[in-house]
Amino acid sequence: MRWYEIVATWFGMGKASFMPGTIGSMGAYPLFYLAIMSSETPHEARMTMLFMTVVLCIVGFFAIRKYHKKTGVIDDQSIVVDEVIGQLVTFIIGYEWIGGAVTKFFPINENTSDSMIITYIFICGFMTFRFFDITKPMYISLIDRYWKNAVGVILDDIIAGIYAAAVFYVLR
Repeated sequence: MRWYEIVATWFGMGKASFMPGTIGSMGAYPLFYLAIMSSETPHEARMTMLFMTVVLCIVGFFAIRKYHKKTGVIDDQSIVVDEVIGQLVTFIIGYEWIGGAVTKFFPINENTSDSMIITYIFICGFMTFRFFDITKPMYISLIDRYWKNAVGVILDDIIAGIYAAAVFYVLR
């Protein structure tokens, strides 16, 4: 595999024969977990994820363009780096709001490990992001329909991540 195939398919996760977008979205978990566990504050974790996301947007843009030239399909279902970016956007904006929802809706007590709480937060953000990424309401469908380039591929997932975070803002 060439570098751009590795990035575009997020280490081959997009090559899954069943639900490649959902499988690819799960590929954000190691980055999310690393950002949380290596940070001392929620703000620091969000800034770490922001840095990762900016780097992924830049590298992903070029990877998607090269992958498009190889396959001839601009938004091939095996391209999932955009899902990883969208997932991270959900947590950059809504990490603390999602954490608040998790404490309301999940059985958390003093014995619940930090890893389990982080996993609950990821699952909530993951499911909400996937809902918006799959249903493509409002502006997401317009971008998906009319921006047939690498920017459009990434941008619709960024907006889905914003919508997903907004749900937790409302629930807080």
